[in-house]
Amino acid sequence: MHHFNAMIPELFQTLRLLIIFGFIFGLLWLRRGRKGRSTRDEETRDAQEMHRTLERMERRVESLETLLMERERRNDR
Repeated sequence: MHHFNAMIPELFQTLRLLIIFGFIFGLLWLRRGRKGRSTRDEETRDAQEMHRTLERMERRVESLETLLMERERRNDR
């Protein structure tokens, strides 16, 4: 029993170190998780903006095609 009592301070010191490292690891893990979500959110916003830009470009191309077709019809008369 005496041998076990001598190990108690070392045990508590080891537990303290494990708790400290666990806390640091947990903070880093949470921070990384947020970054991952932030990156995904940013990628989603970028994809949505790209989609809106392509839709506007498509409307402009359609307008230009319409203008060119009207010009060709006038020139054919």
